[in-house]
Amino acid sequence: MNAEDGALFRFAIVSDTHIRPKESDQSSPWIVNTYANGRARRLVSLLRAQAPEFVIHLGDMVHPLPSLPSYGDAVAEAKRIFSPLEAPMYLIPGNHDVGDKPMPGMPAAPATAEDVAKYREAFGPDWQVFEHGGCRFVLLDAAVINTGLEAEAEQRAFAEATLSAPFDGRTLVFIHYPPFILAPDEPSNYDNLDEPGRSWLVDLLKRTGVSAVFSGHVHNFFYNRLEGMELYVLPALSFVRQDYSELFRGGPGPEFGRDDADKLGFVVVDVYPDRIVPRLVRTFGDQDEEGAPVPALPPLPATPTPSAPLGLHLRDDWREVVTMPYQGSMDEFLRKEARNDYHLLALMELGTRHLRIPLRDLTLPSFRDRAADFAHLGFTFTVFHFGLPGAAELAAVEANAALIETFEVVIPWAERDAFATAAPGWRLPVPVSLTRVASSADRKAAGSTFHHYVSYGFAPEAWDEVASFARGLGGAVASLAFTLGWEVALAETVPDLAAKAEALGLSLVANVRLQSENPAEAADDQAAIAARVAEAMVVAHAVPSAQLFLDTFIDHDRGYFPRGGLYDRRLNPNPAAKVYRHLDATLAGHAVALAAPAIAKGLAFTLDGRPASLATAPCTAAATGRVIDLVTGLTPERATSAGPLLVLP
Repeated sequence: MNAEDGALFRFAIVSDTHIRPKESDQSSPWIVNTYANGRARRLVSLLRAQAPEFVIHLGDMVHPLPSLPSYGDAVAEAKRIFSPLEAPMYLIPGNHDVGDKPMPGMPAAPATAEDVAKYREAFGPDWQVFEHGGCRFVLLDAAVINTGLEAEAEQRAFAEATLSAPFDGRTLVFIHYPPFILAPDEPSNYDNLDEPGRSWLVDLLKRTGVSAVFSGHVHNFFYNRLEGMELYVLPALSFVRQDYSELFRGGPGPEFGRDDADKLGFVVVDVYPDRIVPRLVRTFGDQDEEGAPVPALPPLPATPTPSAPLGLHLRDDWREVVTMPYQGSMDEFLRKEARNDYHLLALMELGTRHLRIPLRDLTLPSFRDRAADFAHLGFTFTVFHFGLPGAAELAAVEANAALIETFEVVIPWAERDAFATAAPGWRLPVPVSLTRVASSADRKAAGSTFHHYVSYGFAPEAWDEVASFARGLGGAVASLAFTLGWEVALAETVPDLAAKAEALGLSLVANVRLQSENPAEAADDQAAIAARVAEAMVVAHAVPSAQLFLDTFIDHDRGYFPRGGLYDRRLNPNPAAKVYRHLDATLAGHAVALAAPAIAKGLAFTLDGRPASLATAPCTAAATGRVIDLVTGLTPERATSAGPLLVLP
């Protein structure tokens, strides 16, 4: 935590460790479950490095159910594993700790009074409240809801009294089962609370002004907002629920998706006076114990809202709802619906602020509602429209002005005179950016060679023509958008174009394109992509008057212009995503200036006036200083790496 950014305190949230007895255990047929204890031990070392003031475990501390003879041994092993933690750990029961919810067709027996008693003897209270740093933390037992047990009535009275009591601060609620996954009125399934308990709890949370709810159980990430209340469903530490592999365009990870280890981790929450900021710390399924290296770079963004200056295109459906097939062993009798929120998780992880989407997205209710959720989290949108906008498009911009940072108009260059006539009369409440469509139709043929190609953006060599046109627009546009391909030296071209635009009273938008010029050629060299992302990030920090967008966010592995991006088709981070995150976390809040002369296979710059450099892959850092591998975040033993290296003074 960076105390200089105004954070009050930090705590951590862990979910679904599924620890097994130290000796043989037959409570799961999956190989990945045998990794749980090692992954929990690695968790402890990482938590100690993060130094939270306390830790909350959302349940499923152990895997064997209370009815199994191995339950007690698993509890003992969990306590041994967690004992090195210096921060206090608060626990709530999951279905593996106390029994399933009382829904017909569940794969395990529902919680009984005996199970609740056994849990309390093993772990302590199954519901409680405490205060810390001006916040109230309310921990509830989901499994007893709808059971009719005496414990349910006691918890209901506790929750009603506690949440209704006046409190001059923020209230956070923690419960194993999420109230819902997609919508408050969704059908009951294995992963949500059933009626009537769901409505009782949701109404209570809304009525008492709860700020946020954190849940586990689903072993995947989801985010919802309901009347100002945030609801987070957090990833697991141990394994991924493989039924949710249906969310992704790529094939499942190992063990049919259950060991998709890049999705595993825990969450740290920084609490600010006006907001809470949860951030995922991926563990990648590591089982290393004490003594394993801890990344040298800050693993989390340095600011409470997204601030990375390198924007991203959201080419894929970023609010897609997937209807999953009914399947055992969880939901055999209904098709469950879930939204793929891993797009959002990736953007939160990166700290990206600026996003580029079509204007049409904001005319569709499902996209517009989700855009409002993104805006609440601090993201901004550049919306683009192809062709001269008509009355409907201009009305859409005005209606959604609160969600729009810039309105980008992409025109065929032959229509520039019509644009010059129309644009001064628009008087929109958001700035307008101008660019042109770029296609193979505009290119001079070289013999019989022809590649189908449609994109956008002015070419740097066309500056004189573009500038001449822009001078006659009388302030109708605020920026000009250029596209920069692989062949363009960003550290030279971006400052030059930004200065020229500034001289016209305009700003520069630069689209950094990762695709090949040949639609049949894959641009999927991960080392080259990571190096290009590193260069773009340094330039984005060094030239704050320019807005850079990176294309591509997610791998495009089929169709035209296949290319790699920051994340793969399962929304797991590629090396470039790690470079993006590590480098931005290091540069944020510092003065970055490009330096001359340029260096071979790298980039020279200054950080707060002191010389620094970026050595691109494969590389050897020639300069002296602190050397950091931007893919791993670690300081290598030798200043040589397959990934970009950052050399700091």
